[in-house]
Amino acid sequence: MSDQVCLRLLQSPFPGDDLWRQTIAGACKACGWQYAEHWGGDRPTLDPFRNAIIVGWTTDASDLNTTHWAVQTAAPDVVMAAFEQRLKLASDDARYHASRHLAEVAALARLGAPVSYAGDGEIQLPILGSVPTPLEAPLAPPVGIPGSGLAVYQDADVPIDTEVFWPSDLFNFGDLADKRRGVRVELLGRRRLLFNGPNIWLPPGVWEACAELRVLPQEKADLLIEWGYGTEVAEIAEVLTSAGRYKIRITQNWLAPAPADFRISLMMPALAGWLEFPGLKVRRIGDAA
Repeated sequence: MSDQVCLRLLQSPFPGDDLWRQTIAGACKACGWQYAEHWGGDRPTLDPFRNAIIVGWTTDASDLNTTHWAVQTAAPDVVMAAFEQRLKLASDDARYHASRHLAEVAALARLGAPVSYAGDGEIQLPILGSVPTPLEAPLAPPVGIPGSGLAVYQDADVPIDTEVFWPSDLFNFGDLADKRRGVRVELLGRRRLLFNGPNIWLPPGVWEACAELRVLPQEKADLLIEWGYGTEVAEIAEVLTSAGRYKIRITQNWLAPAPADFRISLMMPALAGWLEFPGLKVRRIGDAA
């Protein structure tokens, strides 16, 4: 049986990440380790009798319990900007891919993988040891991306009680949404999905969503409120017969990193009325059950 150590480094994209990789590769060469990068597709072929490090943007779920992991990341807005600029992505797509990556970062950090940041003076890698920074100056403070929606990842491991507000402009609305009012959706029409989103990935954990709705039904508004990912959702059915403000609180367990979807559907046709949705507050209230 091989005694090979295979160390995987999950590295976020950020300015100077290539210099870090070159320096880590040099440290591997000096220690007789193999160095490889994995950006998708088949895993690199390695000598099973020599220690190795593989650097990439993603994890392989089948390896989570069988290899040594470390994480090198940066501020969430820096990561999103890197995805946007390098892959030539629109903001919505960059947000989706950056949050997916950061959810994997958080999952590994929560499992105890050592975390370092782009501007650190060194990176500590299990077994291989310390590698000093190749950067001549600390990483410049990030320029915030207004409304990026990624503030949930300010701490790499996304601790319990992490809370963030996602404004309504991160969500997807139908044709009868009045964006001039910011958040108002007309209820007039057939049974349908009124809005959903924001498809920002969350790491494993128990996540609570809280929204305050303002509703003016004509006679009644028959609503289905869902929170979760894919088909794994918690549901609240509400028939609202009077105008007012309604506070919705709903909880769902994320078993694996997945994009968050909060959606409200009109379950019976309506002749008039409207619903206002200013945004969603989400909070991590526990680890995955």
